Amino acid sequence: MPILQDTAQVPNAGDGQGPVGPSDSEMTQGTEQSTPEEQDFYERIVLAGDKIIFGNEKARESIVKKLKLDAKEPAKSLADATSLLMVQLDEQTGSTIPETVILPAAAELLEHVIELADSLGLFPIDDAVVNRAGQLMVSNLSEAYGVQPEDLQAMVDSVPPEAAQQIVREQGNFANKQPPQGAQ
Repeated sequence: MPILQDTAQVPNAGDGQGPVGPSDSEMTQGTEQSTPEEQDFYERIVLAGDKIIFGNEKARESIVKKLKLDAKEPAKSLADATSLLMVQLDEQTGSTIPETVILPAAAELLEHVIELADSLGLFPIDDAVVNRAGQLMVSNLSEAYGVQPEDLQAMVDSVPPEAAQQIVREQGNFANKQPPQGAQ
């Protein structure tokens, strides 16, 4: 199910929209510093994704429909919708998004898809769902981009412990922002 039908193109840098998303250090989550080109791609992809998720009614309806398909498995639903969105954004750029940008941009977009699903009350979302959705999204994108399982494990193992702890804290912060179930 194409999500990007009737959507705007990935915006160019300097379009007056201002920076989107994290700083260099946040984009790479404690690993190497990103280059200006990587940061630019990151900002453009997140901006384009946000325009689709929040600014384009037809595309948002398509995302919601995709989320509802697997509503009994919220983590899978969130991961699949975000992965599809990310792959389609990459295709829209002619597959020119640097590899180092794909996962950070997808992680940011996953948060935004979670916000959308939560705002519509499609299914309960807690920290376990968020964590599992992130894992499934990485797996989906790895498969879509032909990353071998052993290479993926090596990448996961290469994340410094302090960066992994920061990721866990951020996921905990997101989970703490969620209203108690039934309080909507």
